[in-house]
Amino acid sequence: LSDDEFFGGEEAAVREQFCIVTGATIESQVPEVEACDLAKLALNPQVAPELALFWQQCVKYTRVFARVSPMHKRTIVQAYQHFGGHIVAMTGDGVNDAPALKEAEVGIAMGIRGTEVAKEAADIVLLDDNLRSVVAGMEQGRLCSENLRKSILYTLCSKVPQALPTFAQLLGVPSALTAA
Repeated sequence: LSDDEFFGGEEAAVREQFCIVTGATIESQVPEVEACDLAKLALNPQVAPELALFWQQCVKYTRVFARVSPMHKRTIVQAYQHFGGHIVAMTGDGVNDAPALKEAEVGIAMGIRGTEVAKEAADIVLLDDNLRSVVAGMEQGRLCSENLRKSILYTLCSKVPQALPTFAQLLGVPSALTAA
């Protein structure tokens, strides 16, 4: 099946429309009032339904954001957080990326060509400016998390049977085995 047959003609047209979104398109879709930010809009889409639909479709279909301003980057991060429910990582190397790096759950700055402002705003600084380092770091983090989980499970399995009779005795349960 082709994509059009699989997704239906209308959805394929929406996917095509939102494949690449430019800064000029985003400019007309940014909430005008500061009180109506994307977090509030995601909770109550009836306030501006066309705006909510635009950002939902952006999160679902957009693969490239081109020629966006620093505030657009921040808005895009907020859209992925609030409309997609995603944990967002943002990469950047310039002063203009700092607001979006701060807004994202994980800000990643480039260590070689990145500015000091971007490095200060980021949570992670790539020393080699290679995004493969992020993937390797994530793999190591998952491995450490899995090892920690196994260690805690082993400790609980071995220590609970040792401590359980002591606590049972404190509660007044008689000992099962005594050396009388």
